[in-house]
Order: sequence, then C-alpha cells, then structure tokens
Amino acid sequence: MALGRLEPAQDLVERVAAGDLGEAHVRERVERDVDPAQAGLHERSGFPPERLVNIHGTDSAVECMACHRRAPRALAQAAWEAGMAVPRCDCGGPWKPATISFGQQLVAVDLERALDAAAACDLFVAAGTSLVVGPVNQMFPVAREAGARTAILTASETPYDTAADVRIAAPVEQVLPAVRDLIR
Repeated sequence: MALGRLEPAQDLVERVAAGDLGEAHVRERVERDVDPAQAGLHERSGFPPERLVNIHGTDSAVECMACHRRAPRALAQAAWEAGMAVPRCDCGGPWKPATISFGQQLVAVDLERALDAAAACDLFVAAGTSLVVGPVNQMFPVAREAGARTAILTASETPYDTAADVRIAAPVEQVLPAVRDLIR
C-alpha cells in the first residue's frame, strides 16, 4: 500500500470547525468531539485529545499491520519519500494509514466512547452528515432517547430530520461560520 503525499486540507468547513474547536471558549463547551473525517484537522486544532474520538481513524498516524503499533505519519512518510516502497515498523510489519477502510470494523473502544458521549450529552449536533452510515448514525437516536436536544446541520435529507429539535437545511460551509459567529 503506497502512502502518497498528505496535503493540508483546504476545505472551508473543516478549517472553520476544527480551528474553532481549538479556541478556549469552544473547548470549555464541547465535552466530546466525534470526528468522522480522517484528515486529522480536529487533532491539530488544539482540542484536547482525550475528548476527541476519531471514529474512522486518522491520516495523521500510521498503524503497523502486524503488531498494531501506532506512530506519527511523518515516520512512514519520510521512509516512503526516501524510496522505501513499503515503509515498515521495527517489527517488520508494513505501516498503513491509521484509518478505517470501507468494510473494516470500527475500533470498539472508539465506538463505545462515541455512543457513551451521545447518551450523556445535553446537545447533540450532527453537521455535514447524511446520518445513514451505521453504526455511527445510531448516535442521534441514542442522544435523543437520553433526552438531549438535537440539531442537524446539512444540506441533504437525513432519516432523523423530523425528530431533530433544530434542522438547518443548508450547506455547512454557510451554517458553521454563522454558528461560530453566534457563540463567540
């Protein structure tokens, strides 16, 4: 598996959301951030790592396919750029991006943390997601059944639109900056 070059994400929505997560007033209000993306932006935002769940893994790290050790992506990236076709861990196993591939099981402890956070939250916000891919889409009904207020911010329809307390049917690149400005 070739690593390819990881370029900084340029997506406005992710930059706004991840950048604002690092601001103190937001960190104080957000107990848990479940990030379905793999770009590592929420990690680099300054949001406390113990309160972040990278539910689909992260491109910021690599994982050994033999011993499951994790390391910063830069370690394997440097080996690949130096000409090593398959960068390898000290144990000899190949490194792969520490992401969850389609069909691969989620990390059980991460899924449990995400669902526990949904069950314990006061406000559940789903931004930029269709809420159709499971099992993560079950966070919405778990939060709702536990009494949380719910908001869905996405241009597409979701199976939970009629159950949400707030539904904003607009592109997140418009909604998130407006929400950010309201809570500052």
